[in-house]
Amino acid sequence: MSAVQDALMKHGPLSASMVVYEDFLTYRSGVYRHTSGKQIGNHGVKIIGWGVDSTNTPYWLCVNIWNQYWGNQGLFMILREHDECGIEQDLWTGTAHLNSTSTSRLF
Repeated sequence: MSAVQDALMKHGPLSASMVVYEDFLTYRSGVYRHTSGKQIGNHGVKIIGWGVDSTNTPYWLCVNIWNQYWGNQGLFMILREHDECGIEQDLWTGTAHLNSTSTSRLF
């Protein structure tokens, strides 16, 4: 089990930063891998889980904030354990305490 998977199980959803390329704009389904187009910016998403698709490709299950009409009802899968688009480089989690809130950078 990776450190990211462990953090998801311990802390719940993780905030992640990723590089966005032109081909991400037209994502509809399947495990996303950048294949074409130039970099158009950076983007924040939420990693909520992981899995392996029918071709045995590992992925992170993520929520995109654009809307429920983008991707797969606002969700997307992105290649896992290859730092696709830098998604595994800058991860954050938050923990709530009775009278305060704290955030922790994981990676």
